[in-house]
Amino acid sequence: MTEPAPTAETPKLKPANENPWYILMTLHGEQPIGDGWRNLNIELLTKNRLSWNKWASRGLSDATREKLLSSRGDFGVHRFTEDELTPHSDPDHAALEARYRQACLERGAHPALPMPRNRNCDLSNIKLDRLLGAQGFLFLGDTDLSGASFASDVYLSDAAFLGIADLSGVTFSSEVILARAIFGRYALFTGATFSKNTDISNVTFTYSVDFSDSYFLDRANFSGATFSGDANISGATFADITNFSTTVFRRSVSFADATFYAFPPNFHEATLHSDTDWVGARWPAPPLDIDNAKRHVRYYQRLKQVMEALKKHEDELDFFAREMKAQRVVDGKWSGRWALNGLYGALSDYGRSVLFPTFYLIISIAAFFAFLTFAGECLSSVGGALQCDYIPAEKALGLSLTSALGFLPLKKEIYSDLSSLSSAAHAIMAVETLVSFALLFLIGLGLRNRFRMK
Repeated sequence: MTEPAPTAETPKLKPANENPWYILMTLHGEQPIGDGWRNLNIELLTKNRLSWNKWASRGLSDATREKLLSSRGDFGVHRFTEDELTPHSDPDHAALEARYRQACLERGAHPALPMPRNRNCDLSNIKLDRLLGAQGFLFLGDTDLSGASFASDVYLSDAAFLGIADLSGVTFSSEVILARAIFGRYALFTGATFSKNTDISNVTFTYSVDFSDSYFLDRANFSGATFSGDANISGATFADITNFSTTVFRRSVSFADATFYAFPPNFHEATLHSDTDWVGARWPAPPLDIDNAKRHVRYYQRLKQVMEALKKHEDELDFFAREMKAQRVVDGKWSGRWALNGLYGALSDYGRSVLFPTFYLIISIAAFFAFLTFAGECLSSVGGALQCDYIPAEKALGLSLTSALGFLPLKKEIYSDLSSLSSAAHAIMAVETLVSFALLFLIGLGLRNRFRMK
């Protein structure tokens, strides 16, 4: 299958082997084709990392070097050793240049050795068919991976991006591991496609990050990540389980127009900023499977709790309604809770609507008015015989209104002698009083929720 002709919007992809930065990253050799990160050649990765970081450290200031040496990852382990942040000696650097030239010749490329102080590590529009192993690599300046295409796993855990990281429009066709990476400045993932599992757990985003319009087509794990700047996740698509548990958003975060296909996101133990935007977000329908429905209930419960704490009343009500819909699946059809849950939703949209119960109250008044009209009343006639007939329409309407609006100071006796009414009429009015009480309660609940009254 031939590739489509490149346009101004879709630049032609270039083999990674022609890129000087990639050659330097894989100075001692590339990872074997077909192997994923679980079969990573650790010895080869360690050699490549040491050469890259010692080369990059030539552009470090003393203050930045000390800061990096003091940074720690999981279990308090130092992220970088003193050796890998100590520049090569002149002879060793000359040997590095010689090895680099040899690698270029072996791969059919002839670029000059990049300078570590160059503010743009340009890996844009590269096409790589094997694993990219860059665990713990130090990227000093801006890193441009925009438009790149990776057919195998991308392993960037514990890497440090000290400049702007541009991964917009990247296509990841396999797993992406960014766990514990550090982004020291703006990180841009706009329009990126993550086709397989994506691990962004415990990543530190020091400044703003943009995942807008990106696609996560498999599971996405953001657990433990820290977003110190604004986070733009608007328009993103999440096709499977999305884990934001223990994630910290210190500034505003936007999920506007984001789409969650299979599951709502998991925010257990997460910290969200008061400026959290869900406007236009699209949520999954309640699943038919009970186990998945239970997961929906748990995730919506947590979202509801977070929105309640942030005083975002509309979002709290929305997540409560979605929780109730998933709970119906858990309860099972035709159970008592299933029926009550359904009535609650149908009559008031789970306490969010004033119009629904008002409409049903008007319908009930009209219906019970019709029932009362045919219920009949019996009046004494001359000679002691009883004469029974239909209740006049004006009396039936008055009785229906007073039964429905029992909280008003209206007496049914002003419309009729109640003792003359048939047993059926009394039963109808009693039922109407109960129905209208429930509907009036739902109207009051809707007004309370609408105007955020506590």
